[in-house]
Amino acid sequence: MVDGYIAIDALRPIPREPVKSLRSATEILFKVEEKLSKRLPPPAYAYDEIVERSYLGRKKSICVDGVKLLLKRGATQRPDGLYSFNHDLRVTIPTGMGRFSSGQTLAIGANIGCPVCVIKGEPGDDYEPRENFLEVVENIRKRSNKKVEFHLVPGTHHFHLNTPELVAPIINKFLWE
Repeated sequence: MVDGYIAIDALRPIPREPVKSLRSATEILFKVEEKLSKRLPPPAYAYDEIVERSYLGRKKSICVDGVKLLLKRGATQRPDGLYSFNHDLRVTIPTGMGRFSSGQTLAIGANIGCPVCVIKGEPGDDYEPRENFLEVVENIRKRSNKKVEFHLVPGTHHFHLNTPELVAPIINKFLWE
């Protein structure tokens, strides 16, 4: 078995402009704190409704079975039979951690010494220009003395939930060959 790094649809922190990121995080922090100070009970939904809200909220990028799988840890059934999302609003506040420039990210990637398998959805969700993402993959490939693989599979950000039959063979081959 290979000890390595498997990246599904993301490989690195997305570079951000520090001042703009900090300003945005601060604004979000104040909004979250205002909501938390009201201490209102979370909204409650029938099971079919919470599934639909999750499906539509993810812009239909995940199959309904994948939504149900995520809701096993993302929602709780209340005593009245309705469901509430269990996320803590504070996790929506962006942190300063992982906010590196493109140059810093490339330098970090150049020091990865373990085998790497990157699996990206096509068309997928690009959180930055695709060429920047591919530049990091290529930089790791050039600098690493270990195996570096890059695979495109059909799908959105949730391709591993929607079509695990496409992803599992890639991961198994990477780990066991």
